[in-house]
Amino acid sequence: MAVGRVFVVSNAGLTAYHRHGSELSDPFSFDADEEGLVRFERYLERRPHDVTCVIADVVEEEFREETVPHAFPWDRRGQIRARAARVFPGVRYLHAGWLGREPSGRRDDRVRLSAITRTEVLAPWLAPIARHAAPLAGICSPALLTEAMLKAIEAEGDHVLVVSLQSGGGLRQTCFRHGKLRFSRLAAAPDPAEGEFASNLLAEIGRTRRYVDTMRTGPRDHRLDVHVMSHGRPLDALRRKLRGDAGDELRAAPSLADLAVVARKLGMRRWGGEPTADRLFAHLLAMRAPGNHYASPEERRRFATLRVRSRLRTAGAGLVLGGCLLGAVRLLEGVVAAGNSQSLALQTMIYEARYRAARASLPPAPAEPAELERVVSAVNVLQSRRADPIDVLALVSDVLSGFPKVRVEGLAWRVSDDAQAPVGGETDARAGAESPGDEASPDPSHLFQIVRVSARIEPFDGDYRAAIDTVRRFADALALSSRVEQVRILTLPLELSSEHVLSGDADVPSEGASFEVRVVRRVTVPGTEAV
Repeated sequence: MAVGRVFVVSNAGLTAYHRHGSELSDPFSFDADEEGLVRFERYLERRPHDVTCVIADVVEEEFREETVPHAFPWDRRGQIRARAARVFPGVRYLHAGWLGREPSGRRDDRVRLSAITRTEVLAPWLAPIARHAAPLAGICSPALLTEAMLKAIEAEGDHVLVVSLQSGGGLRQTCFRHGKLRFSRLAAAPDPAEGEFASNLLAEIGRTRRYVDTMRTGPRDHRLDVHVMSHGRPLDALRRKLRGDAGDELRAAPSLADLAVVARKLGMRRWGGEPTADRLFAHLLAMRAPGNHYASPEERRRFATLRVRSRLRTAGAGLVLGGCLLGAVRLLEGVVAAGNSQSLALQTMIYEARYRAARASLPPAPAEPAELERVVSAVNVLQSRRADPIDVLALVSDVLSGFPKVRVEGLAWRVSDDAQAPVGGETDARAGAESPGDEASPDPSHLFQIVRVSARIEPFDGDYRAAIDTVRRFADALALSSRVEQVRILTLPLELSSEHVLSGDADVPSEGASFEVRVVRRVTVPGTEAV
């Protein structure tokens, strides 16, 4: 949500700026006395619903730099809260910023703590805001807002001191190191109408410079760059003073930044002509997302509610707009589809009429096209499913070369899409075992070559144990082929199962030991390899 107005609270009173587009209105002020508070109350009664940000430009703001043990961010927040409670006990308005890690030792985390130590300077102004339910977006520090001005005033040094005149009669001096705020102080500013204004201002800057030198823990040869922001007569007085100085004072002379120039760089089209920087701070806060340094969640509850409501309205509007756009697209697609359908129906009628006319002019055909299509399909199926026993006979022949005692007496061969189909007078072993619905559907991409090999072992010396072992090794050799799906021994030279009757004379050698083996080999149907 956009900020509607900015209140700059100082020890002297409150200054209000209203936002109009990308500019701020001329300010109007309320003194920090009973009459000023009554006027402020009446003002809030007329405009209670504007989103409000407060800039606390007060002397009671203090800054401390502390170190805490390095930890993950979620643990560091708890450590910082505990350290802030010890440094500023009983203080309501606290803010912490992470400055990095120590360069040596344990490399602890450096944090900057800031606080408004006396709530009495803000309470007279915040209480009416709460009573009138004005949405408070946040309470901000001008020192922390100064970070956004460094590029505009061309403050690029490692150690920078930014000095500005404030409307409450204060001189704000904010120190940065490597672009991060270290501390800020608000001192009493000399009266610009006095003849010694420039000298008093430079003397105050000199005291702050010496204080910064005592705080340095690193090399002292780094120069502190001082940038003074003002406009009009105070800036002219400083220029005249600096032109007349020489020696050490000239060497340490600050850089002067005209507030009107800085304002243009920060997006303000006009400057009101005042020498103080309050309008610039208010512009920075009003033109960006609402910021907050000190306000508690309770003080910002009204603003949070309005922001959620605004986001819900935006999301609802987006959904409605998206639904309308989607409906329009679907309607357009339906109109186009209906037109295409009519066009295709018309084309179909034209082509059918042409086809009938062309066919009527042709001589009578011996067969209908549908019958020819069925015949061609049947021929293609027969050709794709034909097979010959060459491959399976070659397989049996290769295996026989390793068994010189095995003599083949007969072969029965067939092709089927069922690996369990009977061959050579066999009976279907599945007959009556399963219901027709339990049989697996044939795979159209494969056929099975089924071979029944009838053979015997000769010469045979009557050792049935060795004969049975030879038959089993023969079956195992057949099963080694990658295309062989199944090898099953149908009969052995000597049946050992309980279903057969064992008879004969073991001492009388037989002419041969007969056995039968069933081999099932998978064959891929041509044209279905990719299926």
